[in-house]
Amino acid sequence: MLYWIFQSYYRKNQKPKAQLLDRVKMTQSVSFKDLDIYQHVNNARYLNKYEIARWHFCIQTGLTKFLLEQRIQFIVVGAELSYIKELKWREKFQIHTQLVGADDKYVYFEQTIHSNGKIKNHGMFKVLFLQKKNKLSPAEIFQMMGVNNPPPQLPAHFEAWQKTIQEKKQYTKSLA
Repeated sequence: MLYWIFQSYYRKNQKPKAQLLDRVKMTQSVSFKDLDIYQHVNNARYLNKYEIARWHFCIQTGLTKFLLEQRIQFIVVGAELSYIKELKWREKFQIHTQLVGADDKYVYFEQTIHSNGKIKNHGMFKVLFLQKKNKLSPAEIFQMMGVNNPPPQLPAHFEAWQKTIQEKKQYTKSLA
């Protein structure tokens, strides 16, 4: 993982290849270490694949360089995955990553895994920015980066996910 971060940092003069709101694609293939006993990708490995693809997104858009220079942490605080169809050994696939929206506190990424013309997995990720233990709003991040457009409104399926998260928080509090 650190490889991706340092790769971006040491390429300071490289211009970003994508805009912050673009969909960025990354190609990978299933290796033997990704497999579980059933010979398909273990559920936990999808999170790792998505993490690598998010850092790839950050590198391609210049976000990693900005975060490192400003000493801002990029922390996933929520995730929801849908396992649609299995990936098997040596299967090539592409991960699509896009920053799809923001609210007052968080930015949201949508990621999908594509193989053989089909979506195999769908992920939604909620990300928080911290600088010296202070939360930074998405609007602050966009402004600091010189992005003139405000973060887009959340798509409906992300708003539904947010509602579910709030209901889960209330339920969890009731268990204490």
